[in-house]
Amino acid sequence: MRKNSQSPDLSERFDTSISTHAGNISVLQTTVSNLSPGGPDSTDGVEITFFQEIQFYGTPALELNGTNLVISQTDPTVTLGGQACIVLSTADIPNTNPSLQQVIVNLPGPIQAGYHKLKLTNTQGNSEVSTLLSDIAESTWAQATASAAFSVRSHHTSHIYDNKIWVIGGYTGSGRCDGSSVCSDIWSSTDGINWTLATDRAPWGDRYLQTSIVYDNKMWVIGGYGGGYKNDVWSSTNGINWTQVTASAPWTARLRNTFIVYDNKMWVIRGSGSDGTSFNDVWSSTDGITWTQVTASAAWTARRGHSSVVYDNKMWVIGGYGDGYEGVYGDLYGLGHRKDVWSSADGITWTQVTAFAAWTARYTHSSIVYDNKIWVIGGWATDGYKNDVWHLSPTP
Repeated sequence: MRKNSQSPDLSERFDTSISTHAGNISVLQTTVSNLSPGGPDSTDGVEITFFQEIQFYGTPALELNGTNLVISQTDPTVTLGGQACIVLSTADIPNTNPSLQQVIVNLPGPIQAGYHKLKLTNTQGNSEVSTLLSDIAESTWAQATASAAFSVRSHHTSHIYDNKIWVIGGYTGSGRCDGSSVCSDIWSSTDGINWTLATDRAPWGDRYLQTSIVYDNKMWVIGGYGGGYKNDVWSSTNGINWTQVTASAPWTARLRNTFIVYDNKMWVIRGSGSDGTSFNDVWSSTDGITWTQVTASAAWTARRGHSSVVYDNKMWVIGGYGDGYEGVYGDLYGLGHRKDVWSSADGITWTQVTAFAAWTARYTHSSIVYDNKIWVIGGWATDGYKNDVWHLSPTP
């Protein structure tokens, strides 16, 4: 990572790191010490109180929140590193006190590494925040297909078995799955582009929010929701014929958690209970009957609807939904869609790999490892149901 040798005056309330790569910029980390208006540059009433990178109709953009940012549709103007940004959208943020406004602008480029100002100006005044632009080595995400053969869905699961990627069940909305909003169909693919239907009606019935793993040379479907909370366990060797292993496992029925196999154990990375409370505890078992709590509170914030995989001899937690987005976004919008990625070698100590992945923040997606890549498939994002496919390649 390249940084300026001298640090400028950072009296503003932002500590934001932005990377430059192949002519693009990406916000990696945002910390706001005080969200309330009244900071050092608010004497004119114009103040940026929060900003982050977002996907605006599929295009990378910057979202600015603050007080008195917008006078009219053509007033304000925004610059980043002295380069003019295009204002894509302005809006009042509902149910905020004091009243906050939103401005969305494009990301200009290329911009040289170093400290730069993000500045908003209107006829009432202006507000500036400092950003650090750095050259970093980035992994590369590529879209395998924008529209797979299976219907758009979220709350499904995916894994690798018999050298194929599998997509199991899920929720589509509006009866897109053979006349039902909930699916029990099973699909497989060898390349992530071409998909084959294994069965349109698995015997465990329509369900979503289940988990699925490969263990003991079988595919396993565990719990979920289908007419009620489930803690049953099913297994199959071909995706067509399924056996009910138990109708009621000893752990309490929960939704949106994840199960993985790592270090010759099954691991459950907890989601939410029947009352919607999110958890961040981690459990492991060698037999599915006796479970050990590895940590009661992992480093990542409590969440549900995340995905987990094993990759590079570590366990990974990807995205999900929490009670707030980095402590700010959810408070403003009531949304907690996440795009952070974490890894751990023991389930106790967790490292944040990235705070902002390239794909749109989402939850109830699925992730698998295939062809030495981590794949992220579908889910529910801030702009609706997704059936896009992304993969993370190893850093050279």
